[in-house]
Amino acid sequence: MEIGNIMISVVVAIIVTSLTFRYLVTTKKIKISKISKIFYEDDKSFIGSWKKIQEKGKLKFIIKIIIFTTVGSGIVGIIFILNKRRMYGYVQSQTLFSPLIMGAIIGLINSLLRWGKNQDRYSRLTEKRNV
Repeated sequence: MEIGNIMISVVVAIIVTSLTFRYLVTTKKIKISKISKIFYEDDKSFIGSWKKIQEKGKLKFIIKIIIFTTVGSGIVGIIFILNKRRMYGYVQSQTLFSPLIMGAIIGLINSLLRWGKNQDRYSRLTEKRNV
């Protein structure tokens, strides 16, 4: 269970760091820097980047998220295989197949949710600009 604990610790550390930078930037306790931009995207840069993503299209955005999620899940599956551990209760031979399928499904769901969330944020921000 050592690998699982390390992965959980990394994910928790990233989430805490992201939320901390979001709080510090939005309350203007720190200025936006290169480091804070890694974990938090301010409204101005979001508008520019989301406009480019929209121009490329929804399908390309969805495929990109699915690929990244599937690759990440595949890496986790490989780590479990190398350490001779089972994943999700499957036997060792199914340890890579299961995370790849789950990565693709989670990537699809995540991309659709992110598209809608980012679309709403973009609409709100551009509406504020026009008013």
